[in-house]
Amino acid sequence: MSGLQMTIGGDSLVRWEKTGGGSRDKGIFDVKIHLFSFVWVPTQTIKYGEIISENLVEPVEVDLSQYNDALLEADAFSMFTALKNLSPGIPITQSGVTKQILVRAGDTVKITFVRKNLCIEMRGRALTTGGFDEFVTVRPEGVTKSFHGNVSGQRELRIEFR
Repeated sequence: MSGLQMTIGGDSLVRWEKTGGGSRDKGIFDVKIHLFSFVWVPTQTIKYGEIISENLVEPVEVDLSQYNDALLEADAFSMFTALKNLSPGIPITQSGVTKQILVRAGDTVKITFVRKNLCIEMRGRALTTGGFDEFVTVRPEGVTKSFHGNVSGQRELRIEFR
């Protein structure tokens, strides 16, 4: 029976073995997988404790395999605070920032219910914790039903009905 068998180890080495026609060959080669993705990079120096806004960063495509630390991917922007000084042009690592929590479980929040030609505002209580543009579960005052809404920058929740 002839064939080619390959095994990829956790050490990024590929071991191969080929058999057939009465002969047998084998070998090892190193594989480097490149993964390109857009990450946030500061456009200017961001100081420790400063809130990182969209006007302070830009998305840049980098090879993630070149970095040992997890980078802050530029899929959707959330509000972050710098845990250390961040230099312009160097991708932001996840260990260098912390997410701004805007709503904590138990907080009283303003809830806006939106439907075509209708907008109702109520006060309620957050049941879960979340940051900017994340979904948080809330319960309006005097109501037993809970809803999921997006957190705005003003700590308000918007719930849209279609």
